[in-house]
Amino acid sequence: MNRQTALQLASSAAGFVLMASVLVVGAKAQVPQPSAFAFKPGLWSVTRSMRAGPEGNARGGAEEVCFDAATLVHDPAAPIRIRPPKADSSAPQCVITDLKVAGGTASYSTLCKGPMGRIRGLWSGTHEAGRFAMTGRMKAMFMNLNATYSGRWLGACKP
Repeated sequence: MNRQTALQLASSAAGFVLMASVLVVGAKAQVPQPSAFAFKPGLWSVTRSMRAGPEGNARGGAEEVCFDAATLVHDPAAPIRIRPPKADSSAPQCVITDLKVAGGTASYSTLCKGPMGRIRGLWSGTHEAGRFAMTGRMKAMFMNLNATYSGRWLGACKP
């Protein structure tokens, strides 16, 4: 066996072990863990925008978030998880359900709980190692909300 073949086999074995450990972690947490996400660890710029109804005012914001390698091994979908703004402690808390990942696309449902009650959402979009762009439709009580959630990798996390 030549050196290149040996390196390819070792790389494949390491990938299998990593995927198996991600699946075991996912099984323990009872949260679906996608094996097709390959987001870069580091500092990300994450932007969100939400519009209520066709003529509603847009609300949104942006922040920088650090996703270290350990976080991405434990939760490969971490960058696309909707996080409330740091300044808004009353924002809804959301979980991802029905996650489907195929190549560079993803779709999922969200269920959020907060002061307005339950908010259900359907999301779809694209992802690659250094960026993602998701669009969603959410329903809260009698309102329909259109939302976007996107991110791009900036580089290493700041100390």
